[in-house]
Amino acid sequence: MKSLFKQTFPYPENLKRFPFGLADVVVILGTLVLLGLIAQVGAGTLVAFVPPDQIPEVSFDPSNLPPCFSFVPMPSIVKPKV
Repeated sequence: MKSLFKQTFPYPENLKRFPFGLADVVVILGTLVLLGLIAQVGAGTLVAFVPPDQIPEVSFDPSNLPPCFSFVPMPSIVKPKV
């Protein structure tokens, strides 16, 4: 009884060949050099965060809103002549 699946084996020349070519080695080395340069440049960009001594505050007072959003009557820009 014959097997339904034929077993295939690579040619002997293919077994002797190195799996990586020159282009593969160049691309891998270039990628490693690029990652090293990015790491070198990126290491100098880190700065320690020091919060300021005086922390800014946000006021939610409605009188600080612009006139179109404010519910507080704003003084008139043009004053009537007396």
